[in-house]
Amino acid sequence: MPILGRNIVGNTGDGNRFATRVLVRVPVGPLQESYRIVSGGMYGRQQSATTEEIFMVVYELNEASPELSPLVAQSQVRLLADFPTTDTWMEFGGWGSTVLEAGKSYLIGATCSGYGGNAGLPKYQKIADVGTSRIGPVVTWPNATDPFGSTWSGWTDRDDCIYLDVIELGPTIDSVSGIVDGAETVITGSSLQGVASITVGTHAITSFSEELDGTVVRCSAQTVYADTSIPYGEHTLTVITDSGSATFPVTWSPGPDKTLATGASIDSVYGLSQEGGADGDQWITFDGLSGSNVVLSDDTNLLITPAAIDGASQPYWRYSGGAWVQSSYIINGSGQGFEIWGFAAVTNAVGEVTLQGITGTLSGTVYGVVDASPTQPTKEQVRDGLNAAGAPALGKGSAAVTTADLSVTITGLPSDTLLYGWLAQWV
Repeated sequence: MPILGRNIVGNTGDGNRFATRVLVRVPVGPLQESYRIVSGGMYGRQQSATTEEIFMVVYELNEASPELSPLVAQSQVRLLADFPTTDTWMEFGGWGSTVLEAGKSYLIGATCSGYGGNAGLPKYQKIADVGTSRIGPVVTWPNATDPFGSTWSGWTDRDDCIYLDVIELGPTIDSVSGIVDGAETVITGSSLQGVASITVGTHAITSFSEELDGTVVRCSAQTVYADTSIPYGEHTLTVITDSGSATFPVTWSPGPDKTLATGASIDSVYGLSQEGGADGDQWITFDGLSGSNVVLSDDTNLLITPAAIDGASQPYWRYSGGAWVQSSYIINGSGQGFEIWGFAAVTNAVGEVTLQGITGTLSGTVYGVVDASPTQPTKEQVRDGLNAAGAPALGKGSAAVTTADLSVTITGLPSDTLLYGWLAQWV
């Protein structure tokens, strides 16, 4: 595991050890990674038998005002009597889960007392009130260097032997926003520096930027059907950095101007699936067409309201077999006729009759005619209000198809009369 500070004895003498009742702080950082403290240690000896206590501390360095540096971590408390009377290493545990953050500098410290021959030790600072987060007045010993200065460049053989044994923290993801076609994706968390790759499912996001403090990564906008080979829906976002990896569940959604359907009981005769596809495939297209609203149903039929102009067209995309394929549809003014329904129709006292049927295609228009002839007209004749002979039928009507229940009411007929009626749906 990485070591912050110094865990070896560089030379002999008082330049390497601690005594009691003085708080020594040695600077480390700015850190390149975030760490969690596993244990700490310092080199020293007991000066005399005592019942006093000793513990290690870590302060976040305030370089402008070192005396205001806040306490961020503290070890277990040990008795000074635990130290032998000869120089040795003493280990301190009990650090909890405190994280030392990348980009920050810290002071590693311990409670000690002055002892003869302290030349060469870094700047000392006495504890004003043990257990608080305030550092007392600075006491500079002879020949000491200033660990707060910008010229401090590292450990030397004359520096104190005190260290933290730490473990690198891999990245963590707290939230992900913007997993939507055409929108920037923002990943927030910690230790998000040195990003090597970002994937959503099997799709690699190659255009991203990270902020210096490691809390935010921004990914450029992408569109599923245009830029990836994955479907819409639930995926796992994975960030890999030079210190580890992190995952987060996401749902990639289409943009606000699209209508998306996953095929179920697809209509391969009249729906978009007539060009291929199977249940479970995905279809997506724009939710508007020449001023009309477009809704794509799971059977791949389109409900376009109001009816669009002849020749209007839109592209659509189908996800099948691990790839997106683009095609288009066009509005044909001649329409497409579905099956025809026939009825024996008896008018009521005011000369009206209602023709009813059921359809599985919730789009288009249903047309109805009523005539005295029992001969069935064609779909085209029903649409045009004609009987089987091509002459105008006794009555006609139409209605937009918005539900599975078809219904056309025709008025102006002879009252209480047996006639014959037909319905035909056109999309």
